[in-house]
Amino acid sequence: MEKIKKLCKQCDTVEVKRGKLFCSIVCRNKYYSGDKSFRWKGGKRKCLDCDNLVARRDAIRCRNCSDKFRVGSRASCWKGGVTKIYNTIRNCAKYNEWRKKIYKRDNYACVNCGKRNGNGETVILNADHYPVKMSQIVKANSIDSYSKAIECEQLWDINNGRTLCIECHAAIDNFPINFRNIIKHTKYENTNYTRKKSRRCLSCLA
Repeated sequence: MEKIKKLCKQCDTVEVKRGKLFCSIVCRNKYYSGDKSFRWKGGKRKCLDCDNLVARRDAIRCRNCSDKFRVGSRASCWKGGVTKIYNTIRNCAKYNEWRKKIYKRDNYACVNCGKRNGNGETVILNADHYPVKMSQIVKANSIDSYSKAIECEQLWDINNGRTLCIECHAAIDNFPINFRNIIKHTKYENTNYTRKKSRRCLSCLA
């Protein structure tokens, strides 16, 4: 009677010994991979939006789709869309006029440390709403449009403002943390490009 050969369950080409299922550890690991593994938990999910595999088992969207999804009212730090009105106020002509009046009244010097431009030193000045913050004024007067902002007298009161250098402004509590980190790791006196970029990003904050 001819002996029946038993082949490897994975490669199906190599004869295995009696009581064995695989010819090698490599074939065994390949066979018990994926959904055949005793540790299989269903594999990685697919993104709800783009069908790509997600990085974690508990995630429902990939990183790119998650960043696009968490915007506007779906963001965890959503506060009713106030950022847009703040940018509108800071970019309008009346805000620029109010800021210049604050600088002129304070003689273009920081009221906290006394720094000012001149003698080879470049100082970035900010006009800060004080003692009442801009966020408090916007909330108290329910400002949600450009027209309401223009009509609000408290917002343009020069007695509710002060001139601060960028370093002193960064030290107060209501200064954005992300801009605080920029100031910490940036030297403004290095290049003209750096000074120009810093003014564009930081000089209009209040």
